[in-house]
Amino acid sequence: MLNSNIVSLVPRVLLPADVALGRGSLVRLKGIECKRCAIIHGSSWTNSDLLAKTREYFTKNNVEVDSIANTPTRPTFKDVIPLGNRLAEFEPDLICSIGGGSTIDIAK
Repeated sequence: MLNSNIVSLVPRVLLPADVALGRGSLVRLKGIECKRCAIIHGSSWTNSDLLAKTREYFTKNNVEVDSIANTPTRPTFKDVIPLGNRLAEFEPDLICSIGGGSTIDIAK
């Protein structure tokens, strides 16, 4: 069953104007101001330098971070519900996605 808190997020959802890809994309985070950031990533990124640097950037700027791993390879609506509930509880100002197409899809 869909948590009613998710519905309250719908008016706040904004898709990015652009997507940063490849080498140097981490620098694009500079200037982004938020209080809470959810970083959604595939499990293969859990111990990566990129995830560590991303977390470090936000925590150095006093941003509370929630890292969410284990995104499914081909996400379905049923996969989105638990993520939506977790995001509704955390109430992020920003959702940052690290990984491939499925991870980006579920973050959107």
